[in-house]
Amino acid sequence: MHASYPDQLNAHCQNSCPKLGLKGGPASFSTFPSKLNGCTHVYPMETPSFEHQWRYCLQNDYPQCPIYKSAPGDKMPKEILLKYKGSAPRKRYLIIGASICFVVITLLIFFRFRVPGFIETNLAFTPTSTEILRPTMTPTSATENLTGLPNFQSPTKPTATETQISPTPTQTNVIFALDTPIGDEQFFVIHRVAEGETLQLFANKYHTSVEAITAINFDLIVPLWSNWLVIIPVNTTDVSELPLFEAHQVEEGKISIQDLANQLSASLEEMLRYNNLDVDYILKRGDWLLVPRKRPQP
Repeated sequence: MHASYPDQLNAHCQNSCPKLGLKGGPASFSTFPSKLNGCTHVYPMETPSFEHQWRYCLQNDYPQCPIYKSAPGDKMPKEILLKYKGSAPRKRYLIIGASICFVVITLLIFFRFRVPGFIETNLAFTPTSTEILRPTMTPTSATENLTGLPNFQSPTKPTATETQISPTPTQTNVIFALDTPIGDEQFFVIHRVAEGETLQLFANKYHTSVEAITAINFDLIVPLWSNWLVIIPVNTTDVSELPLFEAHQVEEGKISIQDLANQLSASLEEMLRYNNLDVDYILKRGDWLLVPRKRPQP
């Protein structure tokens, strides 16, 4: 709902940032995080992320906003800017489609001009095919067989070393994505809420409870909003010993878990424990991680 009525707008303005306004009309704004909201303090006018809108723009704590404290006309920081992900899949599909078309055309040209040549060479060698069989029939002596054995056994040694090396990349190729279990003894799933989904639906799907989901999320809005991130414990309802969690996506590649923990003011030990990582693991851009947060004291 937009604050289009004067009395509603005045009521929300008392607890909202005066620099917040609609992109089409800065005199009003959306009373909940929206793509239509923009910050008039920066140039060009940009939309802050939903999390930033909820924490600062739509709260009376807006004077603590780093944008509000900065000089007017600065560019909005990249970490605060709302990320639009709708165009990326379309570009990816176009690239994949163009690649497929290129491969198909290349194969058509190849078979059109090259296959007859292959047929001719096969026909040309068919009369001498018996000659090819002769070397396979002639080595019947015991000495030749014995001398040939080491030649067949020697390739097996490199293959054994290859099978021993193969587990190494599988251990480092960890996947941290939405809707993918994260953890070791206790698993969690980070899920982006779609329209119509409820906490009860998640509880039934992952064998947990609404109370358990609510108890471990650092910042959860009920009823759920579309595109909101929810952290779900898997196969458990007892979360009394767990901290609060919030979801974080890595924005820069090749960063260590220790550096990221320092940036987020999070416990390195808990980051390693709940994400099931080694201290020397190097994160990739786009990885989704659990960030443990302390529970507020009663």
